[in-house]
Amino acid sequence: MIINNINLQLPTNSKQQNASYNKKVTTQKPVDASDISVTAKMKSQLYGLKQVLRNINTAQSFIAIADGYIETSGSVIKKIKNLSMQATSNTVTKHDRQNMQVQVSALVDEVDRIASQAQFNRYNILTGDFSKRNPKASMWFHIGPNMNTRERVYVATMTAQSFNLKQGWKLNVNLSSVIGAKKALNTIDYALKKVSKQRADLEGYSKRFKSAAESAIKTIESINKHYDIDENKNETKQLIQMIRQKLDIN
Repeated sequence: MIINNINLQLPTNSKQQNASYNKKVTTQKPVDASDISVTAKMKSQLYGLKQVLRNINTAQSFIAIADGYIETSGSVIKKIKNLSMQATSNTVTKHDRQNMQVQVSALVDEVDRIASQAQFNRYNILTGDFSKRNPKASMWFHIGPNMNTRERVYVATMTAQSFNLKQGWKLNVNLSSVIGAKKALNTIDYALKKVSKQRADLEGYSKRFKSAAESAIKTIESINKHYDIDENKNETKQLIQMIRQKLDIN
């Protein structure tokens, strides 16, 4: 066998070789079972917290979509109110009242159209599926590291009938007279209060999601600072950045 241009430094005798081997064996750090256990727990916690952020992302998307539809319904109801206020004047002609009533009828139908088309992941949002009055309502979001850290989101029914704008096929907004228009304003004010109440509730849910996200992000960053266990650091950074932007977290 020919070995070219290789310098090998071999032990001069077997005693020297054994001493070198023994030194390597004795200087190796033994595996600590407690370290393995802690690492495993940290990995499990890190995985769970990242899933929490994904859940919060979904929850906030649900809130934003629901609020958008409800805001649109509120805008339609405000148009009905404007027409009703105009109809309280004695100077409005019978012909004008008829035209206003046609517009009101179309706007009430629009409220129902919005409610029927408002969906999140194929779930109807505004037709009572997630109302407190519905015993089967079950829009839950897991937003914490423990089994019981869940948030249940309720969304009231937002149909024209739920607003008392109509009863069955009969409109409750009648602008054919001054008296009818004034009565209609009371009905419409109730509807607008219901819209405001639901939007305030959604804002409350959003604030709780933000608080849970801030806590999860803080813990994730602490784990990554003290343990080199995150196998997808770039993915984690992108997830945290997305949540910060969506929930306006500094």
